[in-house]
Amino acid sequence: MLHRNLFFGSDYPKLCSLHRERFKVVFWANAFFFACAHLRNFEFSGIEAALFWLAVLPQFIFAVIFSYLRLRNGIMSAVLCHATVNLIGISAYLYGGR
Repeated sequence: MLHRNLFFGSDYPKLCSLHRERFKVVFWANAFFFACAHLRNFEFSGIEAALFWLAVLPQFIFAVIFSYLRLRNGIMSAVLCHATVNLIGISAYLYGGR
């Protein structure tokens, strides 16, 4: 409980209550911001900028999956799934063109 007070102070119970009341909004907003955080992985220019959502859609889908795994099985299942997806992507990049 001490670490919660260090980060959130006396507002922690209010945050927990808000999270419970607005769970769906928090869940989907978290997935959206996760996907937006990955926008840096792409370079957009001209007309491509209008289609950025196509590039971010897979990250959004993975965010929903990782969030579900985290809620259902704990944080390690989401971390391991994320690492596996990254490993597949890196492997395809490194070995796909050879």
